[in-house]
Amino acid sequence: QEGFVCAAGTMTAVIDRGQGKENFEMKDGDALYVPAFVWHGFENFSADAVMLAFSSTNYRADRSDYCEDYEKYVREFRSKIGA
Repeated sequence: QEGFVCAAGTMTAVIDRGQGKENFEMKDGDALYVPAFVWHGFENFSADAVMLAFSSTNYRADRSDYCEDYEKYVREFRSKIGA
């Protein structure tokens, strides 16, 4: 589980809750909760953007426990959220 806060500027959150990717525009003060096994990423950061990220777990420094390949996520993890 993770939480993200747009502390300054703007950004776009890209989320897949099991029905395909959705974009959410975030501005200063907006927050987003992301449950386990929900695909998420961020793009379109403004020059002054600051994001705070909070996680319920520790990640390995080499990120080997994190799926960064969307197609792999669809094949292996999407079913864990009931999609």
